[in-house]
Formats: sequence, C-alpha cells, structure tokens
Amino acid sequence: MTAALSSCNSSLYSTGRMLYNLALLKNAPAVFGKLSRHGIPYVGILVSSAFLLVGVVLNYLVPAKVFIYITSVVTIKL
Repeated sequence: MTAALSSCNSSLYSTGRMLYNLALLKNAPAVFGKLSRHGIPYVGILVSSAFLLVGVVLNYLVPAKVFIYITSVVTIKL
C-alpha cells in the first residue's frame, strides 16, 4: 500500500511539473503555467488528480475492462 501511494505521489509531482514546463514552452495550454504563491503548479496537479480519480473509479466499476477502455482511448488519440 505504501509503495502504491508513493508511486501516485511521485506521478502527481512529475506530471504537474511536466505540464507546467510544457506550458512555458507553449506546448500545453497556458493555464498549466500558473503557480500558487508557494511555487506549486496546482492546475497541473488538479488535472492529473482528476484523471487519477477517473482511473480509480473505472477500476472499481469495471475492473475486467478498464485496461481495454484506457488503451482504446490512447489508441484513438494516436
């Protein structure tokens, strides 16, 4: 359980910073370039958290098909 939570924390940190840097390079929407007064890219972290929550809910509701759903969405985007 600790490893899973640590992995989620690390992922949220890295995706928030990645979206922030992409916004600075104009490769992501400018809204991701906002920082809190403490220097935290809160918009990227909130969006990443929302997608993480969607994954958790899908895993709870349809555990047998969640992998197929996620890979289908990624394949359509490519």
